[in-house]
Amino acid sequence: MAPSVRTKANAIMEQDAVKRTEAGFEREADANFERMHKFVDMAMQTGRSSLNAAGEKSIQASKLAVETTTKTLAFSQAAAAETAEHLMRMTKTHDLKEATQLQSEFIRARLNAFQDYLKDISSAAEAMLGGAEPK
Repeated sequence: MAPSVRTKANAIMEQDAVKRTEAGFEREADANFERMHKFVDMAMQTGRSSLNAAGEKSIQASKLAVETTTKTLAFSQAAAAETAEHLMRMTKTHDLKEATQLQSEFIRARLNAFQDYLKDISSAAEAMLGGAEPK
């Protein structure tokens, strides 16, 4: 029994549907691949931006650490030298009044130096956080 025209037509329509479906799948697969590619690119750009920002912040933090360490060492060396000088003067005092005056001058000078040191450290931190170079 020969296939009828209707059966042949249905077979052709099914083949066309399969071809359309395959073509649709290919187009959809291509579109999905393109979307995935864009997504990966966007993720990579975001990652690079985050790394760059983190790198800049770590560089700033490193510079600030070096700056504050340098200032702390300088302050400590000056304090040690002034303390040694103060002790030498104290050994040469002859009475309590003179020793008391030397001691109060020394304490006042050390407090002023410490205040200057703290101002120096805070201005360095502000300069680094604000993006300017410290003094």
